[in-house]
Amino acid sequence: MPFNTSSITDTLIAYTDYLKSFVVTPPPAQTPAVVLNPPQWMRYLTIGFAGFLGLKAIQTLYRTMNQKDFRGQVVLITGGGGRSKKSLGRLLALRFARMGCKVVILDLDQSAINDVVAQIKQEGGFAKGYVCDITNYEKVYEIADVITKDVGPVDVLVNNAGIVSGQRILEANEKRMEVTMKVNTIAHFWTVKAFLPGMMERQRGHIITIASAAGLAGSPGLVDYTASKFGAVGFHESLLAEVVASGMKGIDLTCVCPFFIDTGMFQGVKGTFFCPVLNANDVAKRIVQAAKNRDNLLMCPSWLWAGWVMRLTLPQALMYRLSYGIGLLKGMDTFEGHAAPSEAQEKQLTTGSAE
Repeated sequence: MPFNTSSITDTLIAYTDYLKSFVVTPPPAQTPAVVLNPPQWMRYLTIGFAGFLGLKAIQTLYRTMNQKDFRGQVVLITGGGGRSKKSLGRLLALRFARMGCKVVILDLDQSAINDVVAQIKQEGGFAKGYVCDITNYEKVYEIADVITKDVGPVDVLVNNAGIVSGQRILEANEKRMEVTMKVNTIAHFWTVKAFLPGMMERQRGHIITIASAAGLAGSPGLVDYTASKFGAVGFHESLLAEVVASGMKGIDLTCVCPFFIDTGMFQGVKGTFFCPVLNANDVAKRIVQAAKNRDNLLMCPSWLWAGWVMRLTLPQALMYRLSYGIGLLKGMDTFEGHAAPSEAQEKQLTTGSAE
């Protein structure tokens, strides 16, 4: 009888299958869950950042619901003429007029006043201008009475007029330095004394101080200008403290500290990668928005806040070395002067008087 190999093979296969039935197949391996365990400082940083965003959202909502409406109000702007089409005072006058405000301009240059007033009237707005040397408090008080009779009580005062000599202290002319302090700082005393009492009586008013980033930190070639702008910032802060301490209602204050602006006042100055020269229209827009938001302090660009904090926390020598390294202290090296000072402005800078 022949040997049957196929039956043996079939038997072995069947037996192998039988044995496999006793083998327990392990479940497929699972990928272990990734458990994030950041360091504690990162947790605090995340919580702090989330809290900051939450506060900003609340602040934005509050501002939107409580914005000021300037329509119909009398807005007085010192230095509101400006010979340059990009003069900050001129741009602010146009913006407030387009919002439905009655604009009043104080300036030394009658032709510049006429130009701005004509443009506002051409657009259908209201504007009047007066020649006034704001460094003379008697002239300021006189013109304040005239404005009240001609236009009405001033609701918004914009202390915008400013001048710069742009020379280092040993090279600067004494008269120019003295006038710089008078125009950029002391004149604020006279305008506020002239118009604040009416604001207090009506419980409605806004004082906008156009200072400068130079009012927060010094720079070569701007010793007198920086001193005047530090004075303007200090004036704003002290006046704000008086408003709060005296319980004055309905009166808001805004201080503006911008970097160099392309108005022609700092002709030739170059910015840096971190701080480019600012567009005058953009700055004017931000100033009006800050006033509507009732902001007490506006810095342009916004990151100047970080520089201000660094100035308060870092050693002064280190702070100025860093500023020099990134070019912030070299801006005035290419300064050429004011693009187009008027005859009255030039006379005031030269003799100390506009008369």
